[in-house]
Amino acid sequence: MNKNLGLSILLVLLFFMLPLFVQPGSALANHFELATGKKVLIVASYHQGYKWVDEIVRTLEHELAGADLTVFYMDTKRNLDGAEEKAREAFSLYSELQPDAVITIDDTAQSYFVVPYLRDKVSTPVIFCGVNDDAARYGFPAGNVTGVLEKKHYRESISFAQIIDPQIRTVGILYRPSPSNITNVAQIEKEKGSYSAEVIAILAVDSIGDVRSALAEYASQVDAFILMNMTGIVDDNNKQMEGHEAIARIVDETGRVTIGASDWEVESGALCGVIKTAEEQGVLAASQLISHWQDKAIADLPVIQNRNGQRYINLKTMNKLQIQLRPEVIIGTRIITGE
Repeated sequence: MNKNLGLSILLVLLFFMLPLFVQPGSALANHFELATGKKVLIVASYHQGYKWVDEIVRTLEHELAGADLTVFYMDTKRNLDGAEEKAREAFSLYSELQPDAVITIDDTAQSYFVVPYLRDKVSTPVIFCGVNDDAARYGFPAGNVTGVLEKKHYRESISFAQIIDPQIRTVGILYRPSPSNITNVAQIEKEKGSYSAEVIAILAVDSIGDVRSALAEYASQVDAFILMNMTGIVDDNNKQMEGHEAIARIVDETGRVTIGASDWEVESGALCGVIKTAEEQGVLAASQLISHWQDKAIADLPVIQNRNGQRYINLKTMNKLQIQLRPEVIIGTRIITGE
């Protein structure tokens, strides 16, 4: 890799990522009285036990201390076909609770629940978070809806991977074609001209067999693979796999640098990534709701977007790949030991 490319990678990380390690200020301070006695319904697209959702819910519980929170899980990561029925159940719960506010997490809850049941149909304020797609696709913002978009740091993750392994010049994308991953692919398609490595292939996979086929076809062309959320792909016995199990299997199959976009993906075995945080989504969503409770109209609260990132590296995977851990990699990086 030439010196100019190396310098450009370092500049991307230093000027754009290092300031992002400071998380936004807590919305909790001095707002306990505002939240006390308020009923808030949280509708999560995915299931309890899914780390991203659990961390957002935990953050909301902290930031909205004093409020009475009820959480409903749509479980669409594992069962998208049941989304409409789950949305009906969520609306039945909403009608029963008559909450003071609704917070919805991730895209499926917007398309199946908020848009058909709540957007401009009720007066209840709705705050979304973790939304990957363009807010306009859902008609957001609306008279009673605003919230927080989620964008992943693919550009910065590739640059970080190139600091770890300067030989990386090409990348491939492996993804399960779920609604959120399809949106993430659209982000990559839009951004890839500005990446510091060439995107050679974007490959949808539904099984470990598909992964093997993709690796066999592109092994000689791709230096590193970005792994998108693989929850729900099937193993060789046609059994659905949890995300962490699927990532670990794929990392073993590739035998090369793998890049994750979520902390649990690096914790599961992907070599590295610059990671957006669930906590930031929860803090920003709570801040939006607190602002509304301070007499600011939902229509006056703009849709906002996460900007913070944390560098992660999996030391066990690094050792397997026989990559040396250099000082410029360690600075500002969370090291996952893999133990």
